Amino acid sequence: MRKRLKHLKRLLHSLDIDPSDPSANTHESVQAGVFLAQLLYQQEEYGEADITEQVGYFFKWYNGPYSSSLEEDYRELVDQLRFENATNGYAAQGSSLTRFAQQVGEAMSPPNEYGRSEWLLMTAAVAYLRAGADWSTEDARSEIQDSLGTNEHFDRAQTQLQDAGFEIPVLA
Repeated sequence: MRKRLKHLKRLLHSLDIDPSDPSANTHESVQAGVFLAQLLYQQEEYGEADITEQVGYFFKWYNGPYSSSLEEDYRELVDQLRFENATNGYAAQGSSLTRFAQQVGEAMSPPNEYGRSEWLLMTAAVAYLRAGADWSTEDARSEIQDSLGTNEHFDRAQTQLQDAGFEIPVLA
């Protein structure tokens, strides 16, 4: 297995995402979780989170943060794990990005009416627009409503991000 895929496997384990689960929710969780871990890493390492200067996978806005190269790596990882029949028992160790993935996984507890993957997507959307792209609160709320169909719990998502160490700018 290539080094990049081993690294992705450790990240997913740190985020408590099972790469053998073929559901669409897993794909959303992968996108959202890796984006949040990278953004937190960038903020810690460089003092700010800027989506125009991303490290690792490059994310665009597509109804939430989305990286086509991450999607390709994830599909390749799933195929390799299926082929090797080795989807459990891997250790979460390695890079500092893995540490941030663990931090994201521990900090993001969804409201009762949200599943974990839906909540990761909501918090990643808030982080992308507010912490990464410096959108105002109202503009971000409106975009999330249009893209995800709801902006309920926007404030809770923003608070959880701040509690996890994300710096959310105060904008008018």
